[in-house]
Amino acid sequence: DPISKSGNGFTFFTYNTETLYHRLEDAYDVFMNHKDDWQVLIKRGMKSDYSLETQAQKMLEIYLTIL
Repeated sequence: DPISKSGNGFTFFTYNTETLYHRLEDAYDVFMNHKDDWQVLIKRGMKSDYSLETQAQKMLEIYLTIL
């Protein structure tokens, strides 16, 4: 989120080529013109845990709450 300076990437909710293109432009702009923000984004992304074990634990927690 460029306002709160949180998150670890660029998201979009309208799944089409035009929206994807605009998010790629946003990423390129940050990469080229906001080097400090880009480095923070990269470091934040590298700290994220997307391992199968972590995701499975999250799914199990969701499953157990709906039982």
